[in-house]
Amino acid sequence: MRSLALNVSLAFAASVFACGGDASTDGDAMRLPDGAPAPSGPTMTLSQLVDDAGKASSWFLPRGSDVAIALQDLRGGARASFHGDVPHVSASSAKILWLAAALRKVDASALDADAKEIFSASLSYPGPARFVERAGGGDAVNDFYWNVVGARDSQLMSWPGITKPTRFDGAGVPPSSRYPEGRAKGAAGRRASPDAAPELSIDNFITANDAVTFYAKYNDGSLLDGRAGKKTRQLRAWARGGLDWIRPRIEERDLPPDRAIGKPGWLPYDLYPAYAQANSTGIVGDHDEGESWTGPHYAVAILTRWVGEDGQWGEYIAYAHCVIFYGVRALMKNGAYDLDGLHDKCKFPEDPARP
Repeated sequence: MRSLALNVSLAFAASVFACGGDASTDGDAMRLPDGAPAPSGPTMTLSQLVDDAGKASSWFLPRGSDVAIALQDLRGGARASFHGDVPHVSASSAKILWLAAALRKVDASALDADAKEIFSASLSYPGPARFVERAGGGDAVNDFYWNVVGARDSQLMSWPGITKPTRFDGAGVPPSSRYPEGRAKGAAGRRASPDAAPELSIDNFITANDAVTFYAKYNDGSLLDGRAGKKTRQLRAWARGGLDWIRPRIEERDLPPDRAIGKPGWLPYDLYPAYAQANSTGIVGDHDEGESWTGPHYAVAILTRWVGEDGQWGEYIAYAHCVIFYGVRALMKNGAYDLDGLHDKCKFPEDPARP
């Protein structure tokens, strides 16, 4: 049933990742919607699916790239990750965290115009800087990361127009010893946003596990003012459609547009060749309190450090989302999935034959 995983894992291990590719998991059992029949047949796990998705989707990644995937079932809490603790440049995916940090301190009306801009056009200045300042500055945002969200391996390091953080030790370890060489500080870790003030920024970092933790806390209401709270509902309204890279390969009848929220991030290779990045973070199956939704409901983060020409980065993220979505749905229904079948459903028509 999972024969494709073996075919791609050898090329994957040799060409994409320098470290091991084992998925980590925090409980594998998927919780089904109330009243759903129990799966029949052999039982497979969420960690197997995340591991397979990481390996299979590596087909789209140029040599030297790396990917991290994390997933949490928002009904029962089952969680799995693939390189989930490896820090990646957060790019624009961090803006929703900064917005949430500000939303804890001020009324939504004070953030509305800037919030709409970061989701419609992902502008990097001045809106995100205003979020950070309304949250209390750089140290306050890092405190939100580490002590409110529990995102202990992620941090804001700098951004044009903010009160710069003075502490960079979220996990009690200096970031230079925790992050991959050349990606925390130094020439390869500095950039200026094209639409930002002319100031070089030290890049900001997030892990796939931390991103999923953020969305899980938003989902259960503990991040802001409860599941049905005014601020929680407003963040949902701003972020509707923000998981747009999920859309190309998942049929609308299976996942209506209003059932996905999130914030992508992208640093194109032609502008940032040393640390190009493509991220997709958010919630699939999002719904208001009291609404009925029987489809997949999970938080997901796909973080990709991209090496080489831009090429198929968008196709890669769409493919990975598709494999995960239909794999989760198969786990809910049957307790198992067919990876070859998932590939056939999710591949792009112009995909070359796999080796």
